Amino acid sequence: QITIQKFDGMGWGLAAIVNATSTFDSTSSNDNADKVCESTSQNDESYTSQQQLLPAATLIIPHLAPLFTVPSNLIISISSILDTYSSPSSDYYLPNFYHVVNKVLLASFPRGQGLAKMSPPNNNRRSGNNVRMGLVEQDVVIAMMLMTEECLHHHNHDDDDSTNGSFWGPYLNMLSSTPIPRLDTFDTEEYAMLNDATLEMVGRSSKERLKSMFYGNARNSGGDDDVSVKTVLRDMINIQQRTNKNNNP
Repeated sequence: QITIQKFDGMGWGLAAIVNATSTFDSTSSNDNADKVCESTSQNDESYTSQQQLLPAATLIIPHLAPLFTVPSNLIISISSILDTYSSPSSDYYLPNFYHVVNKVLLASFPRGQGLAKMSPPNNNRRSGNNVRMGLVEQDVVIAMMLMTEECLHHHNHDDDDSTNGSFWGPYLNMLSSTPIPRLDTFDTEEYAMLNDATLEMVGRSSKERLKSMFYGNARNSGGDDDVSVKTVLRDMINIQQRTNKNNNP
């Protein structure tokens, strides 16, 4: 069996689970446990005399670790995005990022929890106290990060200067260039083929919500100003471009 396990100083990776009935050559060291496969070539009598039962254990596959281990700097989370744009110690610090994003989420998902009381990085209160952030709201924040990096990667660097590009460029290139079909990507003809009024209503409602969230038609409950994903993206892109240019004159 294969599972995911955290390796000290390396991040997350794959590990093989050795069952209690696993057999090893008693003359082999633990460091050479993978040589167990070679014992199958021995005859039954010799093999029986050398085998022993071991308790269930986790066998890390060291020579495959670099291939399967995911470095911690490649793992994106809501916390890591907040650290990037809301922490005063970050190069990309935006003073109002946390509060503006929270307003965007609350305006678009009034029954949700916004950033779920996740404390700004300069607040001593532990993140996520008592309330858990909704999955859809998490998707929105991660989508904003991806759209920012996509813009920097494809549209905001000179031919002879890649300092304004994106670290995530090679990974973004691997993503599909065509939209993944969802109910809110359907057109009138596809809804007609679906022939389900309830699903059509869900799809059209989702599309309108996405448009309102991006362009700012949704209003926050605490004021009259429009809040939008587009405004947040503009600030994220500008701070990255400005900082990268200053760091690479």
